[in-house]
Amino acid sequence: MRFAVSLGALVASLALIALPSIALASSLDATSPVPSVEPTSTTPTPTPEPRTMTLLVAGDLMCHSQQLRAAHGANGYDFKPAFARVAKVVSAADLSIGNLETTLSEHYRTGYPTFKSPASYASALKWAGFDALGTANNHTLDGGGTGVRYTSRVLDRLGLAHVGSDGHRVTVVERNGIRIAVLAYTYGTNGLRSPYPGAVNRTKLTSIRRDIKSARKHADAVIVMMHWGSEYTMTPAASTRRLARGIVRAGADLVVGSHPHVVQPVERYKGHYIVYSMGNFISGQSRSRTDLGIMVRVRIKKGTTTSIDRLEVLPVYRDATPGLGRSSYRTVLISSALAGKERAISRADRRRLLSYRALCRRMFGRYL
Repeated sequence: MRFAVSLGALVASLALIALPSIALASSLDATSPVPSVEPTSTTPTPTPEPRTMTLLVAGDLMCHSQQLRAAHGANGYDFKPAFARVAKVVSAADLSIGNLETTLSEHYRTGYPTFKSPASYASALKWAGFDALGTANNHTLDGGGTGVRYTSRVLDRLGLAHVGSDGHRVTVVERNGIRIAVLAYTYGTNGLRSPYPGAVNRTKLTSIRRDIKSARKHADAVIVMMHWGSEYTMTPAASTRRLARGIVRAGADLVVGSHPHVVQPVERYKGHYIVYSMGNFISGQSRSRTDLGIMVRVRIKKGTTTSIDRLEVLPVYRDATPGLGRSSYRTVLISSALAGKERAISRADRRRLLSYRALCRRMFGRYL
């Protein structure tokens, strides 16, 4: 059975059971003969079978003005077509997480530079198979304190676990008997000041260390989502690499990054994976390579210890072919599109996809 709880709720639900000590008084005195004891055979405790689960993480889930227009119809906003072609892959994972780079709004819908999206955007993510969302990014405060709280309420109502804002420092999700702690942080909020304490989780290594240490008490593995780096650059800065490695040394099993809006490499450090940038999962951006993103799928294995023993990169493409109406902005797997399984992929799109496949082969190599 699937469930997700915040760390605070988890701690509150745990009870310590004190077992009474039992003193055994011997009836033998010093002169009593020692009774013989029949030898007994002991059966070794069998080692439990290892448990496994799959975790999928996607990049920036954005909602620009052109996406709003494409999704708008007589009955409101419908974003399901945007995710329909990848829903099967997203829902197949035991746990799927994305970076929600927009706030949700009850009345006002706007794109860049202050993102306020209808609740149906989150509903479409739930429909597509997402189980949890990171909400710490530079647009978290676009709707002020009202936006932060409203976003949190909508996600709670939909049953989408979330972490990174509105006091959610750590979220623990269990799948197949494996508990995963998810943490999320952002470098900043475009100059907007926090409307109240805990409105958004800021990047501070001392705080991240403390949160990881706390999460370790209640989880088998720790995933850290970082909103960091420079936009539109495909190579992580030295400062980003130092921070990533510090987070691994603090105890993270997997670090996944977002914000550059383009993809960046995967690194293995001290036996753990760092994904520097997953790029955009979906957006209305038109700058070079912002229509390329990746999903990262890992297998988590729990035996006597818990480890991530496999990582796979799944490149995706934001298709914005003109003339498709509400489906103009949709995410497709590059492998499916090049195999001819996606309709309305133009010749120009196909040429771009071939170049993106070559780029991903150079950047991600054996992880594809």
